[in-house]
Amino acid sequence: NPTGKKNKKVRSKQKRDSFEKDAKDYARNMDAHLKEIIAAVNKLETLESGEIAKIKEELVRGRKAFKYLEVEDRSKVLLTEAWANYLGGDLKRAVSISKKAYAINPASGDAYASQAIFSVLNSQPPRGAIKIRGDKTKKPISDFKYTLDYCRVIGVEKIVNKRFSQISDLFAEVQDGGEYIGILFWKLPEYDAELAAQENKDKPIDEVEEITAQRLKIEKEKKDAIKTEISALVALSEQNLSSEIISFKMINFNSEEFFESAINFAKENSAQELLVNLAAIETIYPEFEASLSGSEFKSLTESQQPIFIVVSKKNMVKYAGSARGILPKLLINTLAPGAFAPGEAKEKNSRKVKKAEKTPAMPAMPTMSVVEKKDSAKPKELSEQDKIEAQKLLEVAKMYRKSHTKLGSSKKVIKACREVIKRYPGSEYEEKAKEILRSIPEHQKKKYGVTEDEQK
Repeated sequence: NPTGKKNKKVRSKQKRDSFEKDAKDYARNMDAHLKEIIAAVNKLETLESGEIAKIKEELVRGRKAFKYLEVEDRSKVLLTEAWANYLGGDLKRAVSISKKAYAINPASGDAYASQAIFSVLNSQPPRGAIKIRGDKTKKPISDFKYTLDYCRVIGVEKIVNKRFSQISDLFAEVQDGGEYIGILFWKLPEYDAELAAQENKDKPIDEVEEITAQRLKIEKEKKDAIKTEISALVALSEQNLSSEIISFKMINFNSEEFFESAINFAKENSAQELLVNLAAIETIYPEFEASLSGSEFKSLTESQQPIFIVVSKKNMVKYAGSARGILPKLLINTLAPGAFAPGEAKEKNSRKVKKAEKTPAMPAMPTMSVVEKKDSAKPKELSEQDKIEAQKLLEVAKMYRKSHTKLGSSKKVIKACREVIKRYPGSEYEEKAKEILRSIPEHQKKKYGVTEDEQK
């Protein structure tokens, strides 16, 4: 019956049009929910549990419309579902759904960022770049734009879930009972003036000036990037977290010639107490290098930008990337609950997002105790030249001790102090050297054979 067939086609088209209209409404609603969630998460805020449940119900009711959605909208719907599950406390489901969202739309920065965030929180490496359908090339991850406050450092994802032999053992905070150490690896640009002069000696003055201007511009950009990362690390260390669970440090890879500049840079950014110069610690650097493969070691020490890692007491890398953005904060909250609580309820009948309640501020790093001097005879007088030499040795010891907080470059500290004790016995400088020796962690004293007599 031609009329019947025609009517059937009309009804089929009407039904499809209805589904497509429902699909557009569904996509619009999910997009609004996703924007609401991302805005909240970027501020480290969450939604009322009832609101999360409502979003999940809408997701279920709209399943039939899903197949009528465009690729971009499908990805957004899945991202909404992933974040709703995370805020509801189901991290594993958030991981699997966010990876589907990224697989559907590999050109989405928020899809990439979401699966990377959930993967790291679930102790898994994130997915890398995926080929876009109909395109032979992969969209470079460096080209992604994010609505999420997500900061990526290229080439370090492979470090996550790797074991760094002995790295956490180097830090007294972890040895004293802490569970994690957060470390920012960084290096200031090093400029060799003599080498540059040699290379430029036959070049016209205009060309040399242009080269110099370009170098200074690049150096400024690198220093600005380092400053931003250091500021983020300082903020993390001062956040509402317990130092008994996680501590923060900075490892500087500048050569000893440039380390004083690194110290001054750290001081300018109120971070000198977090600074460690690993390269200056001869007994540690080889062990650290040996614990990584060549490519992993280079990714940390030769990176053009700072890298922040979080390592467990068992030397497992939980995170590698930037100290900025929401990911390190969410991870730290997972390790040391309190900064951000997914699923936390807001006040009844309120449509506003509720901020996570603040927990007590992280205690300041303990200062080194100084043992009181014992009553003794008048200190031995030294010549002016001996005073200068003794003071130089003490300054060396203090620099390595203070700049490395608890860790210190213990071998060099002990060597300088022993030299003072040996060359200037009975002087006030001997007592100062012994004070410094007493401040060194016990495991380091034992390692280098510091005796009781050397500390009395």
